[in-house]
Amino acid sequence: MTLSLRHGALILVAVLLVAVGCRGGARTPPDVRIPLVTPTPVPQRCLNDAYPASAPQFAGDQFAYTELPSGLKIFDIETGKGDSPTATSTLVVRYSGFLPDGCVFSTTYLEKGPVPIELRSAIPGLVEGAATMKPGGMRRMRIPAALAYGAAGFPGRVPRNSEVIFVLELVASSPDATPGPAKPAAGQ
Repeated sequence: MTLSLRHGALILVAVLLVAVGCRGGARTPPDVRIPLVTPTPVPQRCLNDAYPASAPQFAGDQFAYTELPSGLKIFDIETGKGDSPTATSTLVVRYSGFLPDGCVFSTTYLEKGPVPIELRSAIPGLVEGAATMKPGGMRRMRIPAALAYGAAGFPGRVPRNSEVIFVLELVASSPDATPGPAKPAAGQ
């Protein structure tokens, strides 16, 4: 029993020596900065490989935009005719969303035709940009981050605080608008 007690005491002393030895008996200085490690961001998903050549293309940024007081920039590719939508209108649209580097992050041109959207449920830049469009019109909009997806971004599609570019074709606008046949994109 004496041997076991000595043996246990020796093990305890050895553990204490190892613990003190690992720290070196020193304290961490107050000016040591420990880096904060954040999770890896969600990889960007671009649809460029499947994006049809007949759809509106990114084409750089050589457009003569009109800048609105909000910072939204618009360029009309086609003007359209008829009445502009109201805040409660349902729009029937085709669109492509691009990042400034040309990545297609969202588009309806991979689907069979135009899609209905409620104007009030869109991002603020699209709401503002579509408000003065007319059916049959096509508009390119350069939307600042504050009017797009903001600080949150759109995980996997739009990085945080990113400007986005939309080409929006307004097929129809009314409280009960329904999708009609797709028309070819301008200039394609």
